Parts: sequence; structure tokens; C-alpha cells
Amino acid sequence: MTGRLSSRSMFLAGGVTVAGMVLASCAAGSSSAASQESVSANASQTEYQAALAGLDPVTLTMQLPAGPGTVTSAPAEAYAAAVEKWSGGKIGFDILYSGSRVPTNEMNEALADGLVDIGMHMPVSAPEAFPASTLAGDLMFLQEPTPLLGSMQLVSSWMEFGVEQKEITREVLDHGIQPLLPLLPTSGVSLLCAKEPVTSLSETKGKQIRASAPSNGPALEALGATVVSLPIAEVYQGMQRGVVDCASTTPSAINPMGLFEVTSDWTLDPEVQLPASPMAFGISKPTWDGLPLAARQLLWDRLDVFVEKQLSDATFAQIGEALAGAAKHGVRIHKWAPDAREALKAHQDQVLDEASDLAPDGVDGQAFVAAAKETSARWRSILTQDLGLKDEATWDEFGQWLTDNALDAGPLADKLVTEVIAPNRPVS
Repeated sequence: MTGRLSSRSMFLAGGVTVAGMVLASCAAGSSSAASQESVSANASQTEYQAALAGLDPVTLTMQLPAGPGTVTSAPAEAYAAAVEKWSGGKIGFDILYSGSRVPTNEMNEALADGLVDIGMHMPVSAPEAFPASTLAGDLMFLQEPTPLLGSMQLVSSWMEFGVEQKEITREVLDHGIQPLLPLLPTSGVSLLCAKEPVTSLSETKGKQIRASAPSNGPALEALGATVVSLPIAEVYQGMQRGVVDCASTTPSAINPMGLFEVTSDWTLDPEVQLPASPMAFGISKPTWDGLPLAARQLLWDRLDVFVEKQLSDATFAQIGEALAGAAKHGVRIHKWAPDAREALKAHQDQVLDEASDLAPDGVDGQAFVAAAKETSARWRSILTQDLGLKDEATWDEFGQWLTDNALDAGPLADKLVTEVIAPNRPVS
């Protein structure tokens, strides 16, 4: 605790407006008679603006890992715009792009300390502090990794799991962060290689591969690779200079880092992928607690905008951009060879068998794993039976499919809002 207070004091000494200063404004507004006025879940914009009329204007600092106008930033940008509009300008945002205040892997502490009010953070970067979130990340291979259904299954099932699993929300709260969407994977993790295809056990053996998440390391080792630790900012040069042969990555990271400029082959399989790397979207707990109930309800209700953009942009627009980039640079797309595919499946079966024993104290590991499996299977059923969706293209065809077809993420977003967001709305 002393370290946190010290770092916050140093930051304030630098003259930067942070959550502590914002909260003074929040406190002034929340002292009004309307501070605990509840707004109905289906309230109109006019009703929200009336409920927040007595709130002194609040500006929340929001940090994002990517630049303005990118598909990565689109969900949070749209969310901020919607909240500002629905609040009648009472709640505004100062958006800090590209990790400009603190590195993304330090956002857990930045939110807890109040250096940033709201934004994207990475619980899995601190497994000791977030063991339940980390265990969930280890299991993010349960989807059938096809382009359309598999990507939707991944995002929707873990979005629900993060909100509904009390072990996950509790550890985030205990860390000083109010969880909004505590598990946000965008897509499965695949393998980019610099000079030659890496698809079989013989090709993988001895390769130096940079893992994008701790959960990827054991899977790569099961293929016979040597896992290399390399900061994300050094991946481009590492592949260019032969420091690493390959890197596991999500489509969202490829184009911003320019990785297709230094790669020749992309192993992107429809049957098995490496575990996804989840982000999270949360707000500093002191900031949240300092807002009146109607403001907190608005921040929650407008997650509908975030969810739809998360699907349409952060997931599918990023996949489309990555596939277009591969085509532009002549990067070849491959499947895993049968022996590598079977080795990965065997490793994942072992992870599932052992995961219940790795659950943190106080967590029923068997129930946790069973719930993860059930949630993934249920969302697959929702996608195919309730929403009538199906895969119509393979991975190497999917970029063109996205160009030729208008993908409507609205029905799935509506389903997520109805079944996940609305039932967990703050009421006090």
C-alpha cells in the first residue's frame, strides 16, 4: 500500500489531473438530492439527462493500448461518445492513446492507484494478483476455431464467463478496480513465422518462438519449440534479425506492429489454436464509488455500444485487416499438420484435466472448469440454433468473405446485452 501511495503522490506532483481530482467534482455532484436516484434499464436519453442534471461535470481519463481511430480503439471510443451524449455532457472523457500514461501491462496498478480512471487492462499479466482470471485465460481454447462461428463463440462465451464468475469479479474488485467487462479476448492465437512454414512437429522442434501470453508457452513446448521471452516492442526486430523464428500472436497485433513485413508464413488452423490472450475493461473503484447511482447505471447500460463494437471492429475488422495484410505481403496461410494438431489437442486435454487442481484458494476448480466448458458450448448453440449462423469460408477465404458480406454483429450483441449485461446492472 505504501508503494501505491508513493507512486500516486509523485504523479500528482507532476501536475497531471488524475482520478483524485476528478473525484472532488464527483463528490460535489453526488451530494445533490438526486445522487442515489435510480434510472430504469430502458430509460431514454432524455430521462438519463434529467437524472444527471444536478451532477457537476466530470471528466474521466481513459487509457487505450492503440491509437485513435483504429479498430482496436473503436469499442471504447464509441462507448465514451455514447456515455457523453446520454449524460448530456455531464460525463466526459480524456482519452489517452497508445499507452501514453503507463504501459499497458501496468494498467492494473494504474487503475487501482487512480492514475487512470477507466480503460483496458490485463489481469493475466499479474497471475499472482488475478489467479482466477489467469486460469480462465489458460482455458481460452475451448471454441471451435473456425473464422466466423469460432471467433464469435470465443468472444461471447468468455465475455459472459468473466461477468458471471464471482471469483473473477471479486479478485478484480479486491484489487481496486470495478470490473465492467473483465474478460475480453478478440480472437484465437496463431503462429507467424519469419522464413519458412512451421506446421509439423519436425518443423517446430527447436524453433525459437516468442509466446504472446504465458498460457501459450506450455503449448509451444508441447510442440518441441523453445519459448523465448521478448518484449512486444522488440518482436518486429527479433523476427527480422533471426532472434526468434516465429511468434504466437492475435490478428489484432499483426498490422499495428507491421509483422507481415518480416514474415512469410502464417499457421492459422480451423481445428485447434493456442489459448487467447484476454484484455479487460474496468474503472477505478474509487472513481466508480464517487459517482451517483444514475451515472454508474449509465456507464453500465452503454456497455451495449462497447459490446457491438467489440464484435464488429475489435474482432472481425481486425481479422479482416490481418487477412488483407497477409494477401498484400504474399504471406502464405497454413493449417497445422496432423501430428502437430494432435500434440496440441493432447496438451489441451491435459490442461483441462489439471486445471481444477490449479484453481486459487477458495475456488471450486471442478465447478470453474465445468462452467467454462458449459458456457462455451452454450454460446456455440446460441450462434448456430438461435441466431442461425454458420461458417461459409475457410480461414484463407475469410478475408474476401468479409469484403463481400455485410457482417451484422447486432443480433449477437443484443443477445449478450440481454443475457449478460442487463442482469448484472448496478441497482444501489
